[in-house]
Amino acid sequence: MELKVCPHCGGEAELYKNYSHKTGSYFTFVKCSMCGSQGKIYNSYEDPERTGWEDNTACQSAVKAWNMRYTEGA
Repeated sequence: MELKVCPHCGGEAELYKNYSHKTGSYFTFVKCSMCGSQGKIYNSYEDPERTGWEDNTACQSAVKAWNMRYTEGA
C-alpha cells in the first residue's frame, strides 16, 4: 500500500496499529512522522500483522482516507 506524503508538511507518513484491551480490538491509522498529523482511525478485531497489512480492511480504509486529497472543482 502506497502512502502519499503529509498534506500539511510534506513529511513521510506511516501506518500504525494500537491494541485496546478495553475493546479487544486494533485501531489502525496513518500518521506523519514529521509533524504528527494523523488520519482517521479505523477499528478491526483482526491483528494487521497476522492477516497482513494489505489484506486488513481497517488498514485499507485508513490508507484510502489518508491518501484522499481535496481537488477544487471536482
